Amino acid sequence: MIYFISHIQMNSFYFIICFVIYLHHIYPYNNTRISNNNYILNDILFDSIKEDYYNFTNIYQYNYSTIKIKRYISKKTNPLICVFGVLVNDYGLKIEEEISQWLFEEYEVYKIYQKYPGILYEYPALRFAQWLTENKNISFLLYLHTKGATHTNLKDGDLYIRKFWKKEFTKPRNFIYISEILHNNYDIATPLTNGKMTWYNGMYISKRAFKLNNIIPYKYRFIYEYYFSNNNTKIKGIVAEKCNDPWNYLNLFNDKQLINKKGNSSENKVFKLVKPMKIKYKMLYLIMILILIMILKEFLKFYNKRYI
Repeated sequence: MIYFISHIQMNSFYFIICFVIYLHHIYPYNNTRISNNNYILNDILFDSIKEDYYNFTNIYQYNYSTIKIKRYISKKTNPLICVFGVLVNDYGLKIEEEISQWLFEEYEVYKIYQKYPGILYEYPALRFAQWLTENKNISFLLYLHTKGATHTNLKDGDLYIRKFWKKEFTKPRNFIYISEILHNNYDIATPLTNGKMTWYNGMYISKRAFKLNNIIPYKYRFIYEYYFSNNNTKIKGIVAEKCNDPWNYLNLFNDKQLINKKGNSSENKVFKLVKPMKIKYKMLYLIMILILIMILKEFLKFYNKRYI
């Protein structure tokens, strides 16, 4: 009987240990809001941004005092267009600077700044993108946002996504996406999809996609990843066609893991996905589990000798 109870206790300890390790692994990648509500700092950051002279009433139908817009004119002739949603906090502005370094090389960029904590989520940037296609004779554009700005810190998972965006949305890879829209094959071209879902939102959006899906504000943040799920909207996941589980990729990407396969031309190169967890971290977790098991065994031996 005592042995049976001890056995149950041992299994319970194992379960608790494994559960704690599991939480430790997934917790950093939860969409957790920044806990430090330093609104004074974020007000200063937001107020330091100068806005262009757009008529917000025509664009948003409301006077949104939490939105500012800046246009960065490209020196290129006929540049690509990007609408870039920026959450204004310290993380958001760091990510803005990081992404801008490669965006400015190929794109004319419209930055849509939203005051922290960003209660309108992705609505301001997407609505402005729609307005551009309706009023500025733009047939398609790239939509991005400061991925990772609402997290507690700049974790690797978000950084890998942004590195992945850089490789997909600059030459020569971006030609694959653009050609699908220019030839009217698809309304939206995005790296990764799960059915109709534009996972993590980095995508090229056509004018037709906006006509089929009018942008309105929602209080639920994740609705914007499913926003273009209208059955008439044709969405293509470029990398998704090369992967078995393309949407489960939060911490997959770093420079070594994005491996070019040989192709006949630069446009034909595709990227290979690898397993999400690095080997060194797997070994670390395994060692931790073994150490804890040894400690528990010694504890149970001591307990049985002392109390049985």
